Amino acid sequence: MKKICMLTDNITSVGGIQRCVCMLSNELIKNNMEVTILCINKFNDGNVPFNLSSKVKVEYVKKVSVLNKILFWWTKIITKLDIKKGILKNLKKIQTAVSFKSKYSRNNDLLKKINDGKYDYVIVNGGSLVLLVGIYADKINSKLIGWQHSSCASYFEDKKDNLKYYKRLYKDCLNKLNNYVVLTNNDKKWFLDNMNYKCETIYHMKPFTTTKTANINNKVFISVGRLVDDKNYELLIEAFNIFAAKEPDWRLVIYGEGPKYQELNDLILKYKLENRVFIKKFKNDISEAYLDSSIFITSSKIEGFGLVLIEAMECGLPIIATNIPAFNELVKKDNGIIIKKNTAQSLAEEMYKLCLNKKEIKKYSENNKKEALNFSKESVTHKWLNLMK
Repeated sequence: MKKICMLTDNITSVGGIQRCVCMLSNELIKNNMEVTILCINKFNDGNVPFNLSSKVKVEYVKKVSVLNKILFWWTKIITKLDIKKGILKNLKKIQTAVSFKSKYSRNNDLLKKINDGKYDYVIVNGGSLVLLVGIYADKINSKLIGWQHSSCASYFEDKKDNLKYYKRLYKDCLNKLNNYVVLTNNDKKWFLDNMNYKCETIYHMKPFTTTKTANINNKVFISVGRLVDDKNYELLIEAFNIFAAKEPDWRLVIYGEGPKYQELNDLILKYKLENRVFIKKFKNDISEAYLDSSIFITSSKIEGFGLVLIEAMECGLPIIATNIPAFNELVKKDNGIIIKKNTAQSLAEEMYKLCLNKKEIKKYSENNKKEALNFSKESVTHKWLNLMK
């Protein structure tokens, strides 16, 4: 039986990395592997928000100090203030420094935990941990696989001030790993073109399966995601405002929570859309919300993969998406629409054209139900198992 360590910053937050780590851990357990999730941080009572097999062990490098807790919550508070007031332009640099200080201060504990575990493979989740593990790779006895959960754009474009140095450091760390997994072929090409490094592309697996298909006659647009800047919900609300002037019956429901809730709610009130646009808290059984809707829309500026698109496909929802690399790989002409320009006007036009075309909606719905089969837990897990032969 192989021993696998899933190394991550934390597993107790509600986020994409945590969800995917839990799903893959559960599937590896089913394939007779012993899995431990090893976390750098623990900021709450330790409850894992996603369904995790009782056979998966969860361990922590070391209890977080009071100072690190203060630094963590300080950056959270400043983030919210910065979104509203723009008071701290260098916030990301400070957050990165705090994050790295927290991780590096415990590197000896981390190395001891990994080596004492005698793991066959350590799957390293996230860019900062890839750097950390890469630097100390010669002191780790296990084989190392990096797992990138965001796009190359989000990893590297916000580091323009020191991009040359950062890319060189990242490449040095990559060369010390046994393999590196990215979420799209676009990111795989980026690493080959920019770092002459060959990655493996493994898509995320769909979180749930259903035999049901969405009610495409309900006249409801749905969007799912955290209420943060990258999701660009201002664009979606503005587009719906344009759309609503022509089409009086459709509604928009956004499922998500986050720091931009009040700002987005104010925008809804500004356009007098409070009876047609609704922001609801994220549901654990989100499949019910998809099935009660007719068309899925995402307005994101940047995404690593777009797990919500796979969820929408599983429920047979047509898709309208912004024009970004991750979505271009998933949404084709026979299962949805990529808008030509990432503007409210362009999005509103595609919403209006599709809602009038029932034949096209039906075609997209049927094709997406079939497309979702490519993201089954079995097929995705098989690719991971091949990496660890």
